[in-house]
Amino acid sequence: MRRSCKVMSDIYKNMAVTGKQYVRGLLLMALAFFTFLMIRLTLPYTAMRNGVSFLHSKQRVYHLGYWRISFYTHVFTSCLC
Repeated sequence: MRRSCKVMSDIYKNMAVTGKQYVRGLLLMALAFFTFLMIRLTLPYTAMRNGVSFLHSKQRVYHLGYWRISFYTHVFTSCLC
């Protein structure tokens, strides 16, 4: 193999690694962005009151203890997924 071909081959190998790093960085940024959105959506529920957004429509079941435990478990663990 000629030297110029080997140099071009090495350049393409380095570009492939850079491309993988670029994609990995984009995926990490997307994960961070959507995690931020999920936390922002979850914060109003930390008040543990029945008058918060979605809970307005659940007044008939909010008084049930097992429903509240399930709901708050679902909301607060959603950021971990």
